[in-house]
Amino acid sequence: MELNKENMKKIRWLIAFSVLLYLGVQNLDVVLKYAKIVWGLLLPFVLGGAMAFVLNVPMAFIERHVFGKAKEKEDRRGRAAAKFDDVMNFLPSRISGILMVLAAPLVKLDGKNAWKIFKRDRLCHASPNSAQTESVMAGALQVQLAGDAWYFGKKHEKPTIGDPIRPVEIADIARANRLLYAASALGMIVFNGIKIILLLLLL
Repeated sequence: MELNKENMKKIRWLIAFSVLLYLGVQNLDVVLKYAKIVWGLLLPFVLGGAMAFVLNVPMAFIERHVFGKAKEKEDRRGRAAAKFDDVMNFLPSRISGILMVLAAPLVKLDGKNAWKIFKRDRLCHASPNSAQTESVMAGALQVQLAGDAWYFGKKHEKPTIGDPIRPVEIADIARANRLLYAASALGMIVFNGIKIILLLLLL
């Protein structure tokens, strides 16, 4: 085998993997101990994801067949389906919004403005849940979101969310992603902390 740069890189990775594998086998009890701890921390999220995946099927069936699809806004079944969705997401949307406010400074975004806009504009939407996180994002990024929208050639006047401190730019996509990842990580820490405290109290 020719020892060029690419092959040397592969050899280094192979040596590193072999060393790690050897150390892992030699200290298998320690590896299993920490693997068990990590699994214990991740288990609630694995179970939550599995439950959400399983419950999605009957929930979709209920929305589709019990409430039905509304072609018109005034349709009673359509309003019932929307209300059902509002109830199911009432707490998750608000918890997510608060986690995003707390996570904003961690990714060098404007946490103070995020809290200000969250308190002011979190209900500036037809849905009681949709603007909870959208308002935080607008405040953290210091931009204005929402506003009038066009559907099927018809203009619908809607309130804006946030203040136009600066114009929206492409880089905001990456900033928004960082905030979402930070809020997710913070949520994992918070809920696992609650789990650990409850376990200690039950011991």
